[in-house]
Amino acid sequence: MPTLPCTEAISFAGSYPMPSLNTTVGFRMTAINPATGKRDRATKLVVHLTYGGKTIDVPMRDRQTDQQPERDFFVAKWVVPDDAPLGVVRYTVTATDPQGRTGEWKPFEVAASQLTIIE
Repeated sequence: MPTLPCTEAISFAGSYPMPSLNTTVGFRMTAINPATGKRDRATKLVVHLTYGGKTIDVPMRDRQTDQQPERDFFVAKWVVPDDAPLGVVRYTVTATDPQGRTGEWKPFEVAASQLTIIE
């Protein structure tokens, strides 16, 4: 099965206070077509967050516009819910290109760099 690689550019410091309705986590990604080596704006990206025994999907949107062509990445925002338990939030990002090819990105399993909800 062909794959569409994703590269990481995630904007977070690693830990977020809880509880807070206004605490947000931002994600940035890009999708590169392996055949051309160029960014593929038609690809659909989704962040999959797993915490407290459930997984939620957060679709990403293309940030680039004709007025701001330098923003060549996709973004997503997740508001940490009040009922999220303290601890590590696991996440992956999947990509599906217009031809149906898929790819998945996962962060390294290094405890100090994991997205963590703290008090």
